[in-house]
Amino acid sequence: MVIEMKTENNKKLSRRKELLLLILLVFSLVVVVFGASLAVFSYLGKGQTYNSLKTGTLNFAYSDAVGGSNGIYIENAVPISDEEGKKLFGNREYFDFVITASTTSSPLSYEVIATKNSVSTLNDSDIKMYLTIINGSNEVETPITSNNGIISLYSDLHDTNSVDFSGKSIYFETIDPLVGSYSKRFRLRMWIDDREYDEDYLRGKTFSVRVNVTATN
Repeated sequence: MVIEMKTENNKKLSRRKELLLLILLVFSLVVVVFGASLAVFSYLGKGQTYNSLKTGTLNFAYSDAVGGSNGIYIENAVPISDEEGKKLFGNREYFDFVITASTTSSPLSYEVIATKNSVSTLNDSDIKMYLTIINGSNEVETPITSNNGIISLYSDLHDTNSVDFSGKSIYFETIDPLVGSYSKRFRLRMWIDDREYDEDYLRGKTFSVRVNVTATN
């Protein structure tokens, strides 16, 4: 009788240990999932100047090449021609960023998105967007923001299909897996379209965008 009671107690103790182990395992899984979600939120939401997204064996990162924030800002500006806009080089008149990636057996597609700040007071149709690729001391126009010499208005750009960001798509590329190590430097400029406005329309108006980058395998 004593032996049977001890056996029963041992079984109960074993079940409690199994239950405790299961609870700890579930808790650990929750912590891992929460930690991963927190990391994704940090990448998507905080707009840090250096961000990294890893998907399996792929690594994708972008960084502000000149420091500061990952965006560009217009305040109390005046309309200028496209030729003048293409040469903007003053403080907060352009934004440089670098995209780097490493690939293995799968191609990596990425999209550059310009997301308008919700407090912007200029209309989308007032703003010209101009993105170039920097090769040494030269700049090469990109096809989405420049078509046969015509610079795109923000309102004319296509909305992104990204599930992570809203805004306008300003660049897209698929990197061949044979490339291995990839790096490309970009420069974004914005200016007010050179046309007639009401006398007080532009006074105190602002427009700003944040540059986001999303990658998919």
